[in-house]
Amino acid sequence: MEDVELSIGKDEASTNGLSTQPTYVREIGKDVAFLTKLVTALAVFVVILFGLVIWMAVNTHPSSSHDELSSSDPSSVLLSLSPTPPGGYSFGGYLFSGSGEWVTKEQMPIALSDLSSVELNGYTYLVGGLTAAGVVSNKTFKFNPVRETFDLSLPDAPRGRCRHTTVVSGNRIYVIGGKDNYASDSTTTAVDVLDLTTNTWSTPVNMPEDRSDCAAAAYEGKIYIFGGYKYDYSIYASVLQLDTTTNQFATAMGSLPTPRGDLAAVTMGSLIYVLGGWDQTFTAPNNVLHAYNPATGIFDAKAPMSVGRGDAAAMLTSSGNILVVGGERESNVANVNAVPLHDVEEYHIEHDEWVHLAPLDNARFRTTGTAGQHGVHIFGGHETGEAAVPSVDSLYTVEHEALWFHQLSN
Repeated sequence: MEDVELSIGKDEASTNGLSTQPTYVREIGKDVAFLTKLVTALAVFVVILFGLVIWMAVNTHPSSSHDELSSSDPSSVLLSLSPTPPGGYSFGGYLFSGSGEWVTKEQMPIALSDLSSVELNGYTYLVGGLTAAGVVSNKTFKFNPVRETFDLSLPDAPRGRCRHTTVVSGNRIYVIGGKDNYASDSTTTAVDVLDLTTNTWSTPVNMPEDRSDCAAAAYEGKIYIFGGYKYDYSIYASVLQLDTTTNQFATAMGSLPTPRGDLAAVTMGSLIYVLGGWDQTFTAPNNVLHAYNPATGIFDAKAPMSVGRGDAAAMLTSSGNILVVGGERESNVANVNAVPLHDVEEYHIEHDEWVHLAPLDNARFRTTGTAGQHGVHIFGGHETGEAAVPSVDSLYTVEHEALWFHQLSN
């Protein structure tokens, strides 16, 4: 019987020394390579398609004044660049409400409440305040937000004071109003100025009237002082104007729609935003916000805060919004109003809307804070009762597009 040679999977190429690989193996290899290229191409296509969808969602808007971004289900929720809902929808809220995180930092050198602060050239300057022992402080501290350290080498202010206000004009810090003796409840009219060029204090002028717990903001070389309490706790409605060039006081145009103390003021553009505070009834703090025009004296009512508050920290953020932190609210207990707030709100000037951000871990009032290029920082204050604290807390948030959502009306 002849021997029969079986050749399984060989071809002519193998007999010519070109390949020793069986045909079925090479065919499978070709198939795998093809499938790999196909899967890669499909993955690239999906990525490009997804990117195109995202780009169209952000950059392609319907011809509507509401700048609608998306509506995955027209019968439910719609995202918009405007807080004004389109027809058939009702306002739902801010998409990123409650965002951010508060982080506790290194404490101040001493516990202080009723102090004031300003931000200048990337640093925060803290002036005065009331110690935990009830002593009015004349100390000035410089806080470095990058290194998170306090410089204690600045000269002491000419006098101690608390429940005052502090404003920057040029390279000078103006300290205005407040009490120079907490035990006797006496107020001061002296205006103390720290010149950061020479690092020296002076007292160039006195206010024509004593005010504590007032608010102040600067605009075009002038400082505008709003409200505050007289020595007998009656309340001012008038607005004072200090010309920082001549060091002369005058009565500015306009008056607060409601006389208030423990209020706050922030300059943005050509307007000064005045908010919160206690009126003469002292029953509950106000939630009002007005935009004051120094050129006309007109107070234009804006959207109110969601929470009435006095003795809060208010500041202009790097994004051009107004941030309000903590404050004091009514306690529903007779003659006791010292109930601190955890609440934090941010006012979007462009949209005339308030949104909530992450609340404080520890409620705070009679505090102060700044919001500069290195973030938001809150200093001291009272957590409960009359106990001053040395706490420093910083808010960390992510800058993102202001997105609002609207719900289909029933």
